[in-house]
Amino acid sequence: MSEEDVTTDVGAIVVVLAAIAVGLRFYSRYFTKAGFKWDDWLVLVALVATILTDVLVLYATSVNPDGAEVASNTDPNYQYTPADVEFTKLSYIGTVLYFTITSATKVSILLMYNRLFSVDISFRRQVIIVAVAVAGFWIGCTVADLLNCIPLEWTWNNALDDPRYCFNYNIFWLTSGIVEACLDIVIIIMPVRVVIGLNLNKSKKLAVAGVFLLGVL
Repeated sequence: MSEEDVTTDVGAIVVVLAAIAVGLRFYSRYFTKAGFKWDDWLVLVALVATILTDVLVLYATSVNPDGAEVASNTDPNYQYTPADVEFTKLSYIGTVLYFTITSATKVSILLMYNRLFSVDISFRRQVIIVAVAVAGFWIGCTVADLLNCIPLEWTWNNALDDPRYCFNYNIFWLTSGIVEACLDIVIIIMPVRVVIGLNLNKSKKLAVAGVFLLGVL
């Protein structure tokens, strides 16, 4: 089995597990008559965007099995074929959707925190601040990705990122990745302070904090 096949299979398994988890979440909310909140709908948005991205990637690979190698080609004289162009277009759409997947998930978690710890005013303020930061990351990265080349067709017409038309995509992904990792760390550790302040014994506090820290995985 090739590396591409392994990646595809793992991706499919992750999507199936995510769909099951979201389905169970909606079922439990409906069964308990708790009603659906904004955090539920945002998770659904993230799931739909994930499925759409996987479908685009699978279709792009079927159109051009060598598309990933072509996309990273550094030969300035290489001329893209129609199949290369279609692969790059579909992959590009997937990169735009990526920020919707990750950011919608982050905001959903923050809204869930807001529901669980609504009595803590200072924590709610923290939630708002981090949510605004995530929204800024979402909008900023999406717009930057959409404007990575001007005119946009240079995204799929040129084997190299010509500095006359495109910014450095590698630096963009590195920077956005660092910012995203920082946001993830903040979101993961946010509820720990609240849990420590709960009127529980030490073992129960550790157990509750452990549940939230599972997000590290």
